Amino acid sequence: MKSLGEENLLLHAKLMGAVSDYRSKQSDKEFLWTADPRLEQARALMQQEPLLLNEAERSFTETSIREKSRRVRRTRLIVAGVILGLAGLAGAA
Repeated sequence: MKSLGEENLLLHAKLMGAVSDYRSKQSDKEFLWTADPRLEQARALMQQEPLLLNEAERSFTETSIREKSRRVRRTRLIVAGVILGLAGLAGAA
């Protein structure tokens, strides 16, 4: 385990806690790591050391990644809609 590095071990401990919180809150999306900078580290750890994470930790990480992507797409659509709306108003004026 020492070869994994202290940073990865600390990340894994935080991930275990986050999974526990997420499960105890009936999988409330607010407990996902959608805005947490550790999500990218967890993704990298999952790819580098696939056997380190258990099924729940992998699922939490993958669900966080999907939800983050969904939120980014939604935000982009909203921004595009506002821009088009403003352009329409400016053209009508």
